[in-house]
Amino acid sequence: MEVFVAEVPGDVTTYQYQDLVYGHEYTAAVRAVYACGTSDAVEYTFISGYLYPPRNLYDEYVYNTNEVPLFWNPPVMVGEESAHELSALWTSSV
Repeated sequence: MEVFVAEVPGDVTTYQYQDLVYGHEYTAAVRAVYACGTSDAVEYTFISGYLYPPRNLYDEYVYNTNEVPLFWNPPVMVGEESAHELSALWTSSV
């Protein structure tokens, strides 16, 4: 088993893992470090997965401009019914 240890300052409440392998099971643990020693670990086991992609991605480039507006529908998560899909388009300019 490969073990990765990171230490962050006491005021940091998040940590982002890098290079996880899709479908692998991981166990994350947090321990508090005190002057008198280290606390017991609080653990969480998870399986890495992909984020669902947006739907209906398209652009509406306007000739002779420096912008390409992108439009898309939010992703549908596995297990959600199509009636819960959002009909509004989300927009972003690049």
